[in-house]
Amino acid sequence: MIGRRDAQRKYAISANLIQLWLTQFDRGELTNEEAEASVIAEYETKIAALERKVGQLTMELDLVKKKRHARRPGPTAGDPSSSPAPRLLNQTGVQCHEPAAQHLLLSLGIVGD
Repeated sequence: MIGRRDAQRKYAISANLIQLWLTQFDRGELTNEEAEASVIAEYETKIAALERKVGQLTMELDLVKKKRHARRPGPTAGDPSSSPAPRLLNQTGVQCHEPAAQHLLLSLGIVGD
């Protein structure tokens, strides 16, 4: 048997959801199917929020790229594309030179060496 806090951490569920389950259990209203549906609904909410955030960050990244491209019409000596330094690649193989973009791709877990 584990405590509420341990359950929250181990299964990444909210304290409110645990309290709801305990209340439903005390009333005799809780079944496995209802509990599973509740967890799925919470995960779907988290997924939707993350998808919105990824979309927002993608649009911001596109704007930064467009502004940077508009300011620099061609490669220069300081251009990262002419640098031999290691570059991060996202899963599509597109080179990523912007530090903010690199951080975003790293935090989303979609980059490799």
